[in-house]
Amino acid sequence: MDEERFYQAYFRTRRGGVGIDYRTARHELLTCLGPSARLTNEWPGRHRLALSWLGDESPLIAMVTRLGYTQAVLRAISTPWSGREPDYRMAVRWPVGRIVYKGRDLQLTEVWVADEEDRLDRSPHRAGFAFASAPGDDVSGPRLHRRLSPLDAKLVANLAGLSDESRVLDPFAGLGAIGRAAMERDLDVWVSDIDPDLTPGLQERFPARFALADAGRLPFSDGWFDGILGEPPYHRRDRAAVVASLPELARVVRPGGVAVLLIADWMRRDMQPGDSWTEELRLPVHRHGIECSTLIWRRR
Repeated sequence: MDEERFYQAYFRTRRGGVGIDYRTARHELLTCLGPSARLTNEWPGRHRLALSWLGDESPLIAMVTRLGYTQAVLRAISTPWSGREPDYRMAVRWPVGRIVYKGRDLQLTEVWVADEEDRLDRSPHRAGFAFASAPGDDVSGPRLHRRLSPLDAKLVANLAGLSDESRVLDPFAGLGAIGRAAMERDLDVWVSDIDPDLTPGLQERFPARFALADAGRLPFSDGWFDGILGEPPYHRRDRAAVVASLPELARVVRPGGVAVLLIADWMRRDMQPGDSWTEELRLPVHRHGIECSTLIWRRR
């Protein structure tokens, strides 16, 4: 073959506190890209893989911008070796330019690289939120722990594998990180939370799409949502209420719909799908030193 084109994806490593297990990052990427992407090679120890892509490159680039734990995507064009020496530079963790690989020239070009400044702007120590008890931006004190990493928020939205404009609910909205990521994923997002102190901020971020409600008693019709996206509270005192809400979450999701829940691992034994859900996958996530899992359930 004279010329072969494929793509390489580089996932975030755990350096700097923003890494994730290779299997989780790979599943996010392939779920988001869908059937047009086909895995062709992988290097788990280096947090990267190679894939082929059917069709025009533009949709690929548009979709990878939605990803959380993919750091860069490179176009690779393989041609017969020209006899010349390699000519490349290192950009972060990947080479850009022409290298020699398996006796062939390999031209590597960045087609997308994650915007690190944008990630930092969305991070807990920069993002603002209006509370009923503290109007205006507030990022200090005990409220800070309620803020979810923007990368984890994107991960939850992407793992659902829903098509654009699907209607989703985050019943544990907190400060709205998952809802924001889901909106940027072009989903029709609704949020709810039991804490009235969050009302000003959530109403501002999700006008006409917010309900002050207990996740165990939701003000929505049966089967109204295509999916549930959420991070239930981690406090042990809330465990019984979270578990008790699972039948209600099932009620508002259509048959065949999906739930993606980011939970602390100490809750895993209690978070059982029951008669309403089928567990499809469980993937590890490391959140601020807490071992967590993303549960992917399908509504029966």
